Amino acid sequence: METYLSLKNGLHTDFEPLDSPAQTYRYMLNSVRQLSGAIENEKGTILTKSFPVNRRVIGSYVLDKDIVICSVGLNNDSEIGILDASLKYISIRNNPDLNFKLGSIVKMEGKKNFKGERIVYLVEKNGVNPMRAINLDSKELLASPTFSDDITLQINPVTPSIDVIGVVDGGNLPTGIYQATARLLTSSTNAGSFGIISPLVSIIDDSSSLDINQQDGANPQSTSPKAINFTISNIDTSYSFIEVGVITYIGTGNIPTANIVARLPIDGRSTINFTYSSVSQNKESIDLESIIIKPVIYDKAETIAQKDGILTLGNLSATQDIYNFQKVANLVKLKYFIEEILVIPGYKDPLISAKKRAYQRGEVYSFAITPEYKGQYNTTAYHIPGNSNPDADVVTKELGGYMSSEPYPLNKDYPAGNIVHHRMPTINQEPLTITRDGQTYLRLLGVEVDFSNAITIIPTDT
Repeated sequence: METYLSLKNGLHTDFEPLDSPAQTYRYMLNSVRQLSGAIENEKGTILTKSFPVNRRVIGSYVLDKDIVICSVGLNNDSEIGILDASLKYISIRNNPDLNFKLGSIVKMEGKKNFKGERIVYLVEKNGVNPMRAINLDSKELLASPTFSDDITLQINPVTPSIDVIGVVDGGNLPTGIYQATARLLTSSTNAGSFGIISPLVSIIDDSSSLDINQQDGANPQSTSPKAINFTISNIDTSYSFIEVGVITYIGTGNIPTANIVARLPIDGRSTINFTYSSVSQNKESIDLESIIIKPVIYDKAETIAQKDGILTLGNLSATQDIYNFQKVANLVKLKYFIEEILVIPGYKDPLISAKKRAYQRGEVYSFAITPEYKGQYNTTAYHIPGNSNPDADVVTKELGGYMSSEPYPLNKDYPAGNIVHHRMPTINQEPLTITRDGQTYLRLLGVEVDFSNAITIIPTDT
């Protein structure tokens, strides 16, 4: 009867060779166990002649049975392609917008999505490109005229916006001032950055049903029958949850405190309404710094890895300003406008006090622009020079100017001379109130921005 050695009990070196258990082996060099159970020598390198000889590989990644290859040609053209299981090389995209360079090292990770499409994630060492993600099977993406923008991997999503839509009866919030903000959470509750904080909302103890002249306020943290309605918009629906934080100010010293008050499922909604009605909704206190400090937005990495469906990036760096927007700021013009509201209810209405804040007459203000690049990266602030005329013009509505004693820095594209800020019209130029048809109106002073001249020199590729 024929016998065979299956070695099914694996490697065993604990005993002397003569005492080794049956169906085990003691040493085996370069062995691989196949799915069939057979143990074979590990296969060696196979030579392929289908890869173009005039190209230089700067990165590769094994995705299922394919090898994804990034390469640069002798004429410095960039290409990403596939060497399939039959050793046939297929060019996926050859285009300057890949922007590969000799001397760069491309590192990749990849996966297949639920459609079976191959997706690779690229970072570069010694490269100039941002982090990128490419769907190798998306014909629409590969043919897109905005391909280079479409493949940029954003690790900082657009943050949600939150706004006040009303103060209503039906709650029991303590009297005081409140603000809200929101942040996105993944399915594993990894949190993003908080968005812009809402306007200040005042809560008093008097019911909204009372005449406005009977509403006289109360000491901080007194009991009230009020609640605040917020609306959260600009939500990235690829996330699972949105978390709401509320800031309030305690006592006559206005000590700020912040709390997480809700974690809401997104469920594909780009806009969600939320009501904050009681401090019993407070779930945990958080540091105020985690809300007000703007996060660093990274757009480059040199190392990449994935584990359990999570992509990890290392050696991160952030883009610095790549364009001096001071020339743009020099061409921005500011004008004032007047908006009228009734004196009663006026600023006793919490929605008006939250959304109708105005500038002080005769005051001097410094204005600046902070452009945002396509990758959600905000620049530093660029000063908007004021008018050379010290007085505002009530006909053209141009703001006046205030010349300081400090000169503009040289060689920074500022105007020549001393720094000029903006001056609001005086109360004599624009009275604070006006009476018409038996009604008295507050005349709120606002500012509008004219970019019509500045926009002509803004670079379109930023």
